[in-house]
Amino acid sequence: MDVSDESRTAILQWCQYHYGDNLVGLAFFDPRIADPHYPSGDINVLLIVRSAPAEARERYDVVAEELVKNLIPEKSLTCRIQTAGELYDLVMLRLPLAEIYLTELEIVYDPHNVLHNARVTLSEGT
Repeated sequence: MDVSDESRTAILQWCQYHYGDNLVGLAFFDPRIADPHYPSGDINVLLIVRSAPAEARERYDVVAEELVKNLIPEKSLTCRIQTAGELYDLVMLRLPLAEIYLTELEIVYDPHNVLHNARVTLSEGT
């Protein structure tokens, strides 16, 4: 994954500012390893939040769109938002999306090991 340190820092700080304590994980992933047809950009961001109630989900998607449009305009960004519970379910059910997210992953922020544990659990099942 070709993400500069400056871009990593900018994306992390932006997400921490907009999601606050609800942010529990941030990583860059390359979906092409698991599925070459999965939509991707120059930078693919996986954002894990503690919770996203229905009324907040739309707002989270709008905030992610702003990240994509404005933070690093010279690169195409995709941003996927999942709750920690959704990620856990993807891994436990061995759904293809778990492999897309976790096969080629660079963890940037994971204070509670949500992403790390999901990756380990997925690799133990293969």
